[in-house]
Amino acid sequence: MDKLARMKELVGTLNEWARLYYEEDAPVVSDAEYDRLYDELKKLEEEEGYSLKNSPTHRVGGAPQRKFEQSKHLKKLYSLDKCQTKEEFAAWCARVEKAIGYLPALTCEYKFDGLTLNLLYDGGELIKATTRGDGTVGEVVTAQVETIKKLPKTISYKGRIEIQGEGILRLSQLERYNAVSSEPLKNARNGAAGAIRNLDPEVTRTRGLSFMAYNVGYSDMAFATQHDMREFLSREGFEVEGGWRIARTASEAMAFADETEQARPDLDYLIDGVVYKVDDVALRDEIGVTEKFPKWAVAYKFKADEMTTELKGVEWQVSRSAKLNPIAILEPVDIGGVTVSRATLNNFGDIQKKKVRVGDRVFIRRSNDVIPEIMGVAQEGENAVDIQKPTVCPVCGSPIVVNGAYLY
Repeated sequence: MDKLARMKELVGTLNEWARLYYEEDAPVVSDAEYDRLYDELKKLEEEEGYSLKNSPTHRVGGAPQRKFEQSKHLKKLYSLDKCQTKEEFAAWCARVEKAIGYLPALTCEYKFDGLTLNLLYDGGELIKATTRGDGTVGEVVTAQVETIKKLPKTISYKGRIEIQGEGILRLSQLERYNAVSSEPLKNARNGAAGAIRNLDPEVTRTRGLSFMAYNVGYSDMAFATQHDMREFLSREGFEVEGGWRIARTASEAMAFADETEQARPDLDYLIDGVVYKVDDVALRDEIGVTEKFPKWAVAYKFKADEMTTELKGVEWQVSRSAKLNPIAILEPVDIGGVTVSRATLNNFGDIQKKKVRVGDRVFIRRSNDVIPEIMGVAQEGENAVDIQKPTVCPVCGSPIVVNGAYLY
């Protein structure tokens, strides 16, 4: 296949994946799988000095859904450039240094994995909440966002200001929700996005979302630095949880990433990296922006802890307590540098709730040294078959006893 044909193929695939992710809240691949093809396309475009008009390398987010009222942001919401190695981060630092003559102070913060929201306050009141959409126009989701308990509905500042942050579903809340729901959520990110984009605010309320504020977009008030913005957000009652640091050197900034990656498995929310920004707002104008992202900020992405792969079969193992545990046999897949070929399905009740079948493509999540777990179906297999409940013990042939969701 020649390069142009491959570019067309990648653009078609990535645009469809993005449509499902941003507009339908129904992702069929993990972020890491999307990023891999996106990076391949970007490399081909650089080699050829050419890009297709509908290439996702030109786009921020996805088109707003027509089922919601649409609203133009007062100030454009950009995407973030990304790097995945220390060498790529060093190259970004070098570009910043080249632009202004030195490496300025950088702010370091968590990159939350949820749905970006833009909140407009005027006269101290929450006037409107929108999704990022395509960066210029977003979906109005005010009624949904107002169900977030800890979100300030009023602030002391009376000017016009847009507060940006991430709508997230805490992992502890996801666990509580899935324990009682007949339709378990596949992951926290999809649970948050689906809740906010639900037309019924009462559905949003049942999810128990949080909002992590991290930026001020448009404002009648000037902010000199990023840390001034963070202090303002904290004073006004927004949640600004998560690691935070001002780094004076590239090595200090990378140390923050290393510490965060170590802490990641113990956090009560999903993060997929850290965000670095030039702290001084005046310097940002000198450094500039592209059509898609600011040159003065970058996201350092961690190794993936979630991927998709095919469920090839199920084995039943007998525990010491005589309980039968279903073990998923997978098409081997690399997750964060570890090859995963088996995962837990918890119990037969969990299989039924998640509607997983042999032959489906499924989401697999691995966190630190925890046994990988199937989170849900990414794509239904064309010839997928139901997982059958065993009628006798696979070890001794004794009859099976059913006790709720468990088999003994």
